[in-house]
Amino acid sequence: MRWDALVFSVRHAVRDPFIRWNAIASGVVYLAVSVFFLWSITPAVRQTGLVTLHYNTYIGIDDVRAWPWMFFIPGVVLFVIVFDTMVALILFQKDRLAARAIIALESGTVLVWAVGIYFLTRINL
Repeated sequence: MRWDALVFSVRHAVRDPFIRWNAIASGVVYLAVSVFFLWSITPAVRQTGLVTLHYNTYIGIDDVRAWPWMFFIPGVVLFVIVFDTMVALILFQKDRLAARAIIALESGTVLVWAVGIYFLTRINL
């Protein structure tokens, strides 16, 4: 894809209200949940130096790591959001339905991640 075609696709995608508002909502929810997560667990992580990254209902806590790993989960989700948004913006001109589906799946992924982070925060406290 040439540069001018790419810019044309991105401009048209940003004008689409569904893509624009879902991308903005995903970003806002991501920022709010990430700040909540990091702000909530920082005191507990400072005391122990450890963070719980995974909880399994059958086994219990099964992944405990050093404190820098508390940035891993928000970092992975940030990568997914940026990647999905870029793919949707680039793909918009060729296939609008696919671009909208990618943005909708991104929003759903962020909501599921937000619920998971809430419970992970409760475990860490």
